Amino acid sequence: MRTAQERRNIALDEKELAALTDGFEHVERFDAEGLAVLALQEPVASFNKR
Repeated sequence: MRTAQERRNIALDEKELAALTDGFEHVERFDAEGLAVLALQEPVASFNKR
């Protein structure tokens, strides 16, 4: 997916998206006017606040 120039300062790249989704069993990715929307379900481990 290509990100418009004016949105690049808020967009994650493919490597960052992969890191974000790595801890989930099910990941769905949708396009919303050129931006990726992620639905993340079933984390593989519990999350701890730091």
